[in-house]
Amino acid sequence: MLDSSAPNLPPHLVDEITAGNCVAFVGAGFSALSVPPWKELIRRIAEDDALDPEPSGAVHALLDEDKPNSLEAAAQILQDAMGEGAFVRSLKAQIDAAIVGANQQRRVDLLRGIPFRAVLTTNFDGLLEGSLPGEDVYQAMLRPKGHRWRNERHWQENQAGPQVAKLHGDVGRDDPVDVVFSRRDYRRRLYSNAGYMTFLRSIFATSTVLFLGVSFTDAY
Repeated sequence: MLDSSAPNLPPHLVDEITAGNCVAFVGAGFSALSVPPWKELIRRIAEDDALDPEPSGAVHALLDEDKPNSLEAAAQILQDAMGEGAFVRSLKAQIDAAIVGANQQRRVDLLRGIPFRAVLTTNFDGLLEGSLPGEDVYQAMLRPKGHRWRNERHWQENQAGPQVAKLHGDVGRDDPVDVVFSRRDYRRRLYSNAGYMTFLRSIFATSTVLFLGVSFTDAY
């Protein structure tokens, strides 16, 4: 008897996953059960007592506009006013305070259990452990060796699952200099690293990409 609650997955998607041709692209919606959304993170940082009223007011005005470009602009104002180091520390404090409940952990476990060729994420929280963008990561994801859907790393409990590339950095690192959150951060990542753009273009040109928790209204 078929389980009526089971998702109706396109056969082509299933075939691509088991063949090792599918890459998951994970966005902020995946972490939404634990990590505050981008707007809320900015709002909380803007309420820091050490921040002058002028930049704080400008940030709140941008947040009230509710436009795709407003969030990155608001984050840039905060980063300029606080300095990159203090800004990232404040961002890290907000994320560290997040509580990972059973439902969020279930999402993580399910993702690890699907034999994707790789996982790309723009999330810089600690829910998904992974590597920062770099030549070795690019090569491993574009030319995987020995990928099999039946590999233990996908099915055994507490296994790592697919390799994860944290495209926008990792706020949990001791020196999280690669965190992408403000307007300048985005432009620096997109346009100052030719290898990064080539890697993304190659992934999209050669793989089936499954978007999970990604907002298509985001400016980037």
